[in-house]
Amino acid sequence: MALAGVLLALVVIIILVNRKSDTGLALLVGACIVGLFSPESAPAKLEAAWQALSAADTLELAAIIGLVLCTGTLLKASGAMDRLMAALEGVFGDGRMVMAVTPAVISLLTVPGGAILAAPMIGRVGEELGVPPQHPAASNLMFRHLFYPVYPLYTSLILAAGVSGAGLGGLILLGLPASLIGLSVSFYLYLAPFKPVPQGAEGRNRLQALAGVVVNLSPVLLAVALALGLRWRFSLALLTGCVWAFLLHLGPPHGPELRRRLRALLVRTPLTTLPLVAFGVAGLRSMVEGSGAVAATANHLVQVGVPVWFLAVTVPFLTGIATGSNLAALGISLPMLLPLFPPGQTLPLSYLVFMSTCIGYVVSPLHLCLILSRDYFGASIGRLYRMLAVPVAAVMITAVAVALLAAR
Repeated sequence: MALAGVLLALVVIIILVNRKSDTGLALLVGACIVGLFSPESAPAKLEAAWQALSAADTLELAAIIGLVLCTGTLLKASGAMDRLMAALEGVFGDGRMVMAVTPAVISLLTVPGGAILAAPMIGRVGEELGVPPQHPAASNLMFRHLFYPVYPLYTSLILAAGVSGAGLGGLILLGLPASLIGLSVSFYLYLAPFKPVPQGAEGRNRLQALAGVVVNLSPVLLAVALALGLRWRFSLALLTGCVWAFLLHLGPPHGPELRRRLRALLVRTPLTTLPLVAFGVAGLRSMVEGSGAVAATANHLVQVGVPVWFLAVTVPFLTGIATGSNLAALGISLPMLLPLFPPGQTLPLSYLVFMSTCIGYVVSPLHLCLILSRDYFGASIGRLYRMLAVPVAAVMITAVAVALLAAR
């Protein structure tokens, strides 16, 4: 019965997410379904749920997700992202680099469908390079998402570190080889075959452009430096960066425009709903662990010869494809698989779960960035998937190899 409850919860969560329900609410609904089928007593289930939802780590994670959204909202509302993109054009002397860096910079916002923000600039440079439509579409998708395994403010990476207790720095270190391999293969396939198109400026103008990059990116750089360099609590580091993003653009000439844009953006930004994911994951994890169903089933699979690492790849990957959401796929997969991880292997296996959900999400036909990139550039879906196949396979193979080596 308990296993039936977990399976039913999984189906309900995927249906709710695909119908654009809030991911956090979908996970909480799933937690309630698992709880109803669990053999534990009602008082025990309520106590476990309360302990999970009110835990300091859960509250910290919710605060971090909310502050990441606030920082991205401020960067967009202040026009810092627009100025950052203009500065990047001045820094690089090769149009191909602009096509690679532009979606990577836009990825700092970590908003659903953010790939469409980079599409106009990539399209303009792509026309100058004379590339077929599937090349800028694939570039927009891959160069946007290949930085996520090493971007400290990516909400899914933060969630993986918080839920597993593996540590953000360790996950980033393991993610570095896969990101570098994926970026190298993508550049070689998508952009290297075409002749460079001169971009930007020379000498002092290029230095001024570089200064513009640093200034407009300074809230993110400050938060990362405080968290990873000075070992501040991540929530406090993000709060400092968020405040700096506001103060940096408060005065003229950006102040009035910032306040106007901020009011408009706050209406559309899920500052309250996305942090709910932290509570949804905590509740689902508590109920799944309490039911014992997944652990018993997976332990049986392991006993008959199915490796844990195989489950850590296939289950998250398929969940990522089914949901089209990295956050939802991770929120479903990690709580279910975490109890199976042998002692001392939580970090590499949590990394493998994260990477598998990320890759499944990137290639999912429900993935908003893939849909928007394909439609904007008019690319054939078949040709686009063929363009994605080699870099995606390279990233997945590298991730598995790194995880297996780290688990030794």
